[in-house]
Amino acid sequence: MKTFHIQCYDNEGMPLDKFEQFEMRNNEDFSKLLKRVEARGLENIEDNNKVSKIITSLEDIQTNKFYRISASYLYGSKKWFYVDTSRGCRIGR
Repeated sequence: MKTFHIQCYDNEGMPLDKFEQFEMRNNEDFSKLLKRVEARGLENIEDNNKVSKIITSLEDIQTNKFYRISASYLYGSKKWFYVDTSRGCRIGR
């Protein structure tokens, strides 16, 4: 099992300084997450390369690291679902 964190976004799709913790047991669960949020994959927040690596497999996730969603709809869509309403955290539409 891997534990990792995904950045949250506001109603306008802009990134927040909040992260939601996830635990995944297998690549099937990871693929379902990406499909649910309509993401191409995740990007490691600490990746300073000019071209970020898009992570599409749980095998490439590093435990306890922080990631952002890589999706074309971010930064403008208002169709979001809540992951944790108690913290006002949203990831996906």
